[in-house]
Amino acid sequence: MKIVTYTAVALLLSAGYALAGAGAPVPPSGEQAGFYVTRDLASGKCQMTTTYPDSLKYKVMGTFKTGDEAQKAMANMQDCK
Repeated sequence: MKIVTYTAVALLLSAGYALAGAGAPVPPSGEQAGFYVTRDLASGKCQMTTTYPDSLKYKVMGTFKTGDEAQKAMANMQDCK
């Protein structure tokens, strides 16, 4: 009976880690940029974010250190017009 109880507790504890997920996505290169210009794959609209976007929903158009750089680049991007 004790083995069954210990096994059940171990399974429940490990399931918590599996269900918790990995948290926010991390850029593939591992480096952190300040701002990302992304394009929504469904609507085609561009936006600026400070966190790395979900690659299934958004395409990263560029990474920038400041918000002003990102805004200027987004205004000049052909795919963002």
